[in-house]
Amino acid sequence: MDSVDVGEIRVILLRNINPSEGLCNGTRLIYHRFDQNVIDAEISVGEYLGKRVFLPRIPFMLIKNSKDGTMYKNSKYYAFTR
Repeated sequence: MDSVDVGEIRVILLRNINPSEGLCNGTRLIYHRFDQNVIDAEISVGEYLGKRVFLPRIPFMLIKNSKDGTMYKNSKYYAFTR
C-alpha cells in the first residue's frame, strides 16, 4: 500500500466483536498501520476513546456459489486489543 499518514483513514466495525472492550457494530477507529494481515487502529469515540486495537484478517474456507458453481475465498477482519 502507498504511504498514507496516520489519521487519514477511518475504519468502522460492521459487527459486534468484543462489546466489553468497546468493539461493537459501528465503532469508529483511526488507523495507525496497515500490514498484510492486520490493521493497527485506535478507537476514536466513546468510553474507549484512545484504546489501541488490532484487527487481524482471518481467511475462511472456499465457498461455492450455488448459482454458477464458482469458488471464492471470503476474508473478514476480527479484532483483539493490546
